[in-house]
Amino acid sequence: MTVSKWWLIGGRVCLLAFVVFGSVTWLQEHDARLKAESTQTTQQQIISSAQKSIDAAKADQAQTAAQLRTRIATLEAQKSQPVTPNQFVVDLAKVIPNLPQPATVVQPPPTTKVVDGKAEEIPSAPVVQIPAADLQALQTYKLNCDEANAKLDACQLTGADLQTQLTGTQAQLKATVTERNTWEETAKGGTLMQRLGHIGKCMLTSGGGAGLGAVVDSKHPARGAAIGGGVGVAACEVWRW
Repeated sequence: MTVSKWWLIGGRVCLLAFVVFGSVTWLQEHDARLKAESTQTTQQQIISSAQKSIDAAKADQAQTAAQLRTRIATLEAQKSQPVTPNQFVVDLAKVIPNLPQPATVVQPPPTTKVVDGKAEEIPSAPVVQIPAADLQALQTYKLNCDEANAKLDACQLTGADLQTQLTGTQAQLKATVTERNTWEETAKGGTLMQRLGHIGKCMLTSGGGAGLGAVVDSKHPARGAAIGGGVGVAACEVWRW
């Protein structure tokens, strides 16, 4: 058998190997594409639903911030106004409505002052009188405010810690997804370029094996080419990367 026939046999084996490996690769890519499209549809639905929740939360947050600004502005305006004893009593009743006895405004008697040998009465400023029975309620109110402030401080610190945990969890999730995708690519034979490169190597090894087998088994070159091509494919799988 001439060398040209050996190369013809080797070429046919290479062509067969290319068709087989190309078909397998196409099927793998087709299945992967269908799975990816299905996964994408599901994930997009999840993302859309999550985005609606995020938008609603943002709207609530903006509304709460606007209400807080209005409330703070009102309180700041009240701070600039002078406080009278009567107004203080009214505000105290609003803040602590269940006092045992209500606070009252008392008008002390005028004081007497001698000026140039003459006695003059000077009016006294009204004062707020808080009954002793209210002292326990006022102290309880103050301690409740201190407790609420302590809880608020702890809540703010906890929020910062939770944000740190969330950031760390997101980093872990990202790393896990990257690791999973890498293993999926490895299970499929690597990326598309890696698989094409592998097919090319298989074609070279199977073709070379077929040609070498035909030369070694000169009496039955077709059988030698087939055996050599099979050995070449096996070597290609061993030499996968």
